[in-house]
Amino acid sequence: MSEADARQILCLDRGWLFHRGDIESPVPHTHIAAYMNHKAGWARGAARYNYDDSDWRTVDLPHDWSIECAPSPENHPNQGFLPRGVSWYRRYFHLDESDRGKRLAIQFDGVATHATVYVNGHLLRRHFNGYTPFTIEMADVANFGPQVNVVAVRVDAGYMEGWWYEGAGIYRHAWLIKTGPVHVDTFGVYACPERLSQTDWNTRIQTTLVNATSAAVTCELRSRLLDPAGHAVGETRSDTTIDARQSAVLEQNIPVQSPALWSLQDRNLYRIRTEVFVGGRRVDTLHTTFGYRTIRFDPDAGFFL
Repeated sequence: MSEADARQILCLDRGWLFHRGDIESPVPHTHIAAYMNHKAGWARGAARYNYDDSDWRTVDLPHDWSIECAPSPENHPNQGFLPRGVSWYRRYFHLDESDRGKRLAIQFDGVATHATVYVNGHLLRRHFNGYTPFTIEMADVANFGPQVNVVAVRVDAGYMEGWWYEGAGIYRHAWLIKTGPVHVDTFGVYACPERLSQTDWNTRIQTTLVNATSAAVTCELRSRLLDPAGHAVGETRSDTTIDARQSAVLEQNIPVQSPALWSLQDRNLYRIRTEVFVGGRRVDTLHTTFGYRTIRFDPDAGFFL
């Protein structure tokens, strides 16, 4: 992986195959069928790698199948009298041979509401919340070169998490993320601006790094603060050693004077450019957006942002 493509984020929104309704998984009736049913990668039904989905409909994400339907008084009024239930999604994609050894992850920004995700016939993740994003690590079961990868998602929208219309299906974006095995964790950068005086601020940065290799790795974390115009206004560097298959949380601080504050009128946003180096080579890069602002509660006047 070159430094220029230390982190690749590819959109997976297009070309999903969709089936409304659940698909029954056949019950194994022979010894060999029962034996194979307990093997990793031998999921049954629509989760099976070579399942015949030739008659499924092609859709693009974000996709909410419930809003496509007609309302009916038989359905719940809190959901706009629209139907809910189970659906299936499948998608095919290839990975280059050059992707071997990388960290490979699929991120769903939102699935309503209970999602069960299979990759190449392997059950990899259950996520039972329709509002939070989640990530599936797929490198251990990935196919490279001409052999295709298959993602199958069973979505059960029969569960209601609110008393309003929530949608049904993969209703937000999906992404394929490629990084080096030493990388910043998912949502692994947290910026906390602290006001010290009328003009002086401290930017406290907490970064979680992951070492997915089988040996300890010494790496350097560089965090650069960029103002709303993209100009660097501060930088800090830290070295750490992460044990094999472990993670480490690093705290850094960048002082800044008189930053452009975020408000409802002037929505000034800064960015932290996070870079991870191993042996002098950049292996991951990430940008995190945040703003400098204060909050205050007054018993007589209320809340101030």
